[in-house]
Amino acid sequence: MAETPEARLALVRALLLGVAPATHAGWRTVLAEAARVAVLEGLRASLADALPEAPDDVRDALDDARADAAVHAALSLRSAASICAACPQAVVVKGAALLAAGVLAPGARYASDVDVLVTREDAPAATRALAATGHRLLPTLRHDGHVRSGHEWPGGVWQAPGGATVDLHVVARPLAETQRCTTPHGEVRIPSNVAIAVGLCRHVERHHHDTRRGVLRHALDLRAVRVHVSAATWRTIVRDPHAARGVATLEALTRAAHAGDADALARTLADDRRGSVWRHAERSLRRALQIARHERSQLPWLIFPHPRYVRASRPGTSSTSLASAYARRLLGR
Repeated sequence: MAETPEARLALVRALLLGVAPATHAGWRTVLAEAARVAVLEGLRASLADALPEAPDDVRDALDDARADAAVHAALSLRSAASICAACPQAVVVKGAALLAAGVLAPGARYASDVDVLVTREDAPAATRALAATGHRLLPTLRHDGHVRSGHEWPGGVWQAPGGATVDLHVVARPLAETQRCTTPHGEVRIPSNVAIAVGLCRHVERHHHDTRRGVLRHALDLRAVRVHVSAATWRTIVRDPHAARGVATLEALTRAAHAGDADALARTLADDRRGSVWRHAERSLRRALQIARHERSQLPWLIFPHPRYVRASRPGTSSTSLASAYARRLLGR
């Protein structure tokens, strides 16, 4: 089924306003669009009261999505709790943090992975805890196709016995603003409500003009936080300069949905990848230079930019020379 502005608008109205399709064909169109951008469980949560009116196949698909999301939420929180038990300063972020805080119900958001921040000193204890609970370290590839070394990703990607994954991120210092949450799967530490929302806003900014899935998924998360926190806390979040782009994107999506403005929605969710690709390339190169300072043998592959950056280059322009120029600038040469 081809995507249309009307289908996109119907999906956003369903997600953000809870407006159910009026016809069986409309239900199937919205379902197909939600599957396209991987927000089926969010659609199910937004339209829970209207589900009795949905076609049987649509209702079954949304119920299956909720059940699958609940299973992965349990796996994610169990993995997170095992790390937090071994590392008191570990912090669970993004979707799993929302689930742990009760901002989202276990079946309202799919959490195929869980992102956990640990300090470099705690990283060995975290990896031991994961190994002891049956997780296995997965190989990940660099931009040149070779397997990343421990210097490049000291934490790594770990797979739980049930299939969920843990992205273990090693950071220089622990997150300052945190809170503890008790879940059915153990106790975890997550960011404060304000820190969660600001982090989500940064994700909206990162994915803005990149993928509809990224914008819609994080906008739904941000909307859930807005409903969850007090009015005073939300005012604090809105005043944070790092939150400006994410809040503006959420507001633009909501206005377009209320107005039924497909053109405004298309502009907000535009697939203009150019700016995000270049930002991604610069972050990638900056990270590569940090790695190279620890492991000089990695220097030769620094001249090869990220594949997305190569595809975004103008015809006749050498991607290698552009990447080398970035490297020289970042090294201060």
